[in-house]
Amino acid sequence: MELKDKILKLRKTKGFSQQELADQLGVSRQSISKWELGESSPDINNIITLSEVFNISTDYLLKEDIVENEIDRDKLQRIMIISLLIVLFGNICGHILWNNYQDSLSLLIGMFIQLLGIGLFEYFAVTMHDNHIQKKFWCLNIWLITFLPIRYFVNYTVTYQILYSFIDGRIEYTVVMYFPLLIALGLSAIIFGLIKKSF
Repeated sequence: MELKDKILKLRKTKGFSQQELADQLGVSRQSISKWELGESSPDINNIITLSEVFNISTDYLLKEDIVENEIDRDKLQRIMIISLLIVLFGNICGHILWNNYQDSLSLLIGMFIQLLGIGLFEYFAVTMHDNHIQKKFWCLNIWLITFLPIRYFVNYTVTYQILYSFIDGRIEYTVVMYFPLLIALGLSAIIFGLIKKSF
């Protein structure tokens, strides 16, 4: 990508008009227009100021061989972190609500929040075609996503009753109280390990 195209793309990404960018750089609007049309090029001082305004390296502006999706990748990584936090928040909400109300609605609320986080990430990941970050996202999220369904399964099936009758009286009450949580953590960790291997 040529310098003129990079300046145009960066300006539009930031939502600046030519005049707004010109004001930040201390040049005329006509200068910005000429740079974007390739009729002239910014001097080294303007290149440095451009890199500060757009929060990018001068190398990105000056070197033709730098991949143009460098900025998109940084953006996607920030979205991945936000999505991970949303999924974690959904997990915590589901767990807290479950402890208070012991009903399936509690888990569904937590899972719905998790789905919002996943949907947000996938919307951007699919449009940016970055399989590497998608794999990283799913590797990190498998444990969080499987935790709530397994917790629900352990509490609502015979599994817990069988295990509870086996350990009842042999282990302290505190351990018994948190036993479903421990099972859910263990099983989701095993699933996480198996799926991570496939990546």
